[in-house]
Amino acid sequence: MAALGALSCILTGGSPVQAQDGLTALCPFLLQETQTELDDLELAIQLDETRLGLAEEIFVLLDGLWKSDLVERLLYLETKHHRDVSKVSLERARRRLERQRAVVEQYRLVCTAPIAEETPPGRRRAIERAFQRYLEADCEVRKLDVAVVEVNLGHHQENLESALDLRDSEIASRQQVLLAERDVELMLEQLEHAKRRVARCRP
Repeated sequence: MAALGALSCILTGGSPVQAQDGLTALCPFLLQETQTELDDLELAIQLDETRLGLAEEIFVLLDGLWKSDLVERLLYLETKHHRDVSKVSLERARRRLERQRAVVEQYRLVCTAPIAEETPPGRRRAIERAFQRYLEADCEVRKLDVAVVEVNLGHHQENLESALDLRDSEIASRQQVLLAERDVELMLEQLEHAKRRVARCRP
């Protein structure tokens, strides 16, 4: 986050007076930048809600066709995957919004009392509470990162099974099987990385 990096540079460099002067000058930018990100996330959630609603409608339609053997398996799996990943992505966007709200609140509190020695105890506790909410929301985002990868992994595993079946019937090529295997391997690597990030989070 650009605003967070800028604030860190101000607070970790120079004397307290320099830090105060720098933060005072930078506060309007920090508040504007974090609020813009908050507005973008709120819009993203609205769009994700619309996408999920459409994905649900399409899945219900395709599910009926699938049960009647009127649609190909790969198309059905693709529609199901889109519906499933849209659900998790929407929940992840909501947790990101919570995290960003905590960021905005921290900047507002810090910018009204930049120097710790001059910060009233009540405001300091409010900053700590906002930071705790940030950490909790960040951990939830990381857990949902895992959930997104798991949905994608399941989808690619189903695609691999289909490719192997088609290969046995000499419909799919060896290249298609290799590509499906590669997709599964990449998802497994992403899953391990996402799980490591969850293990490092501190709510």
